[in-house]
Amino acid sequence: MESAQGMPSHLKRPMKLVTSLVIWYGTFTVGVSISFLGAGLLEFSKKFETNVTTVSKVFSILPIAFLTGALLSGIIYRYLSRSVLSGVFLILMGIGIASYPLAPSLPVFFGIAVVAGFSAGGYDTAQIVWIIELWSGEAAPYIQVQHFSYALGTFVSPMIIRPYLAEEKVIMAGVTNSTTDEILEPVKSQLWIPFLIGGSCSIFGGVALLILTCLKNRGSTISGNQEDAQPPDPKTGQRFSHKIKLIVLSSIILGAYCGMEVYTIQFIPTFMHFIPLKLAPSDGARILTGLTAAFMIGRGLGVFLVLRIRPEFIIVGNFVVILTGNVVLNVIGGTSYEMLWGGAVLLGVGFSVVFPSFYGFLEKHLHVTNVVGAVITSSSGLIFGLYPAIIGTWIEQNPYILMYTNYGSLIICSIAFGAMNWIVSGVREGNKGVNGYVGGKEELSGGGGIELENKGN
Repeated sequence: MESAQGMPSHLKRPMKLVTSLVIWYGTFTVGVSISFLGAGLLEFSKKFETNVTTVSKVFSILPIAFLTGALLSGIIYRYLSRSVLSGVFLILMGIGIASYPLAPSLPVFFGIAVVAGFSAGGYDTAQIVWIIELWSGEAAPYIQVQHFSYALGTFVSPMIIRPYLAEEKVIMAGVTNSTTDEILEPVKSQLWIPFLIGGSCSIFGGVALLILTCLKNRGSTISGNQEDAQPPDPKTGQRFSHKIKLIVLSSIILGAYCGMEVYTIQFIPTFMHFIPLKLAPSDGARILTGLTAAFMIGRGLGVFLVLRIRPEFIIVGNFVVILTGNVVLNVIGGTSYEMLWGGAVLLGVGFSVVFPSFYGFLEKHLHVTNVVGAVITSSSGLIFGLYPAIIGTWIEQNPYILMYTNYGSLIICSIAFGAMNWIVSGVREGNKGVNGYVGGKEELSGGGGIELENKGN
């Protein structure tokens, strides 16, 4: 029988790899789908005969649904099969994604977002904790591969949707230009095709998880019946107040950072449409492809970097790159097509390894269970949910609101991460338990981390 926590960390290495591959594919499908709404925002505003501000309310609905799904699933996973529910969540998310272009009205469109967001939150809570449990003590490079899969999906996404976006072509003395706003001749888009592709990818991932679970329950892939056994965790002996502080700071960091990363990717095509250059949606999607390509390559390199460089150093370095890219877009990107590309690529590089490196850092100092993962994900969602309300409201009047929110996010993340390092340093001094950072993990001799007990484990 399978435990409610999913597949255990003591599995043989081949089975761990197979399980990880299926989880990584599910994460890839999330990445494929994540950019579709942002790239198609102008198309949906035309479809529903309204403005971008109204349609962008979907980006406020999604995080609320995501937060609810993350919080409830963290509780449900203690009692029901995580692998089965993860598969169901991926299937529901895929159905929702494929249904967006078919929505006959804006309320139905928003209702679909509730289903897709709730399902994404449920899957997101499971996948990060699942990888940490599978590769307990050596999870850092596998977390990087997991988020490389997400980055690969975001890279593929604009290439899928771009051919189906409407292009605004200017007919003037035989000259065609898609970046101005003279006499426009719209070309009809077919958004249902890329959304169907993205939804199908997600449904396939859910089916794969369910098949893997069925094989496991039949005993064809796992010998023995030891799922409930858990290896001893070295992250013990710390004060409860330190645990709470780490959870609170983690929620702040992830909320501010994810809001910056996700909504930069979602809104950058719209940003490029309203700056002085006034790029067409298809041109914005082209530059988004450059951003996501840098994002993907950076995450691929991160798999190897995390084996040699401490995650906190990687995080700080990436914050500097994000700041540089943001300044480029803010100061000179609005009037230079080349600088738009340069700033977007810098943002892609900067975003590439912050999230997985942070979880690699967190795994060394806090026992991340389903409940802890759900608390962090849902709490960070409270911050995350503010971004679309701010950006979506103002981006038509002042597109640089996207850059201003990024500056604020970097300040919040830097202060919170500094405080977190200060707490962790105090714990290390108290325990004298960290011998070094070797092969993507810290060697602990006396309990250098912090555990928050999950009675469901």
